[in-house]
Amino acid sequence: MTRTQPPASEELAVHQRLMRFGEAESLATPMWEERGTSVQAIASHLASLWDAPTELDDGGDPLVTEKGLPHGRASVLNLLVTVVDEAAAERVVQTLVGLGIRHPSRAIVLVPHQGSGAAPLDARISTHCNAASGGGDRVCYEEVVLTVRGEAAEHLSGIVAPLLIHDLPTHIWWPGDPPWGDPVFEQLVEMGDRVIVDSADFCDLLGGLRRTSHLRRRSGVGDLSWERLAWWQELTAQFFDAPRFRRYLPNLSRLHIRYALPPAASQRHDEDADVAPGTPAPMAQALLYAGWIATRLGWRRHRTLAALEEGGF
Repeated sequence: MTRTQPPASEELAVHQRLMRFGEAESLATPMWEERGTSVQAIASHLASLWDAPTELDDGGDPLVTEKGLPHGRASVLNLLVTVVDEAAAERVVQTLVGLGIRHPSRAIVLVPHQGSGAAPLDARISTHCNAASGGGDRVCYEEVVLTVRGEAAEHLSGIVAPLLIHDLPTHIWWPGDPPWGDPVFEQLVEMGDRVIVDSADFCDLLGGLRRTSHLRRRSGVGDLSWERLAWWQELTAQFFDAPRFRRYLPNLSRLHIRYALPPAASQRHDEDADVAPGTPAPMAQALLYAGWIATRLGWRRHRTLAALEEGGF
């Protein structure tokens, strides 16, 4: 890879934002862990997870054991996440537990380390089971954490391809500022059906939005900053639900948006921050909100926005 991963503090901020989607009580069972393993061994263990269990608990229900799971896997997609280090991987794992009840997946968390002389591949496979709505067996899904070292870290797509559930869509999530143009990032994008970004983490906001727009020509794109706007969109639209107010929409010709910039890193505690250090998260949402209003009203662009020194546009 030609670029470095974002600092761990960015990963923490992403984790804090994603956890807003809600947590679900989950039973997590470590199934298998091996250092210096191979892709073939990992694929074999993933396939064996769903063998019929032979043990029952005191209530007569199948036990989640090292030898099998109740047949309740409900994966709807493959999710590939690339993070900076093991600590960031653990934060992402906790986020995935919270999201798993709504979007169960085969989640593969990649931790690349270039230039390391240790074994090229370590793996940890776990399962997470949540109570199914309406009773019945728990809904289970898999979590795979891969630490990839040395030259292998430059070929992540080749490592994960045999581990995917091939009849399911594949989503790519790279927390922080995406390494646009990086060969490893580009390889993962090519194998994915959808790329998940967060424009709040773009170091170059306008440049990142342009690259995201270009990315849409190759893949589906999801922006977490856009998802967080849903509440504001609903709040805005409700003022014009009544027909007597809707008729005033054509008269709107100007929009003034005020937003707060995040404080400098020296003025806040990173563990309490809701934005990644150095990134203007509210600015990203403000621009997306302005774009949404403009398209809803059919406005046409007269000039291109330019960034101001104080952080506005």
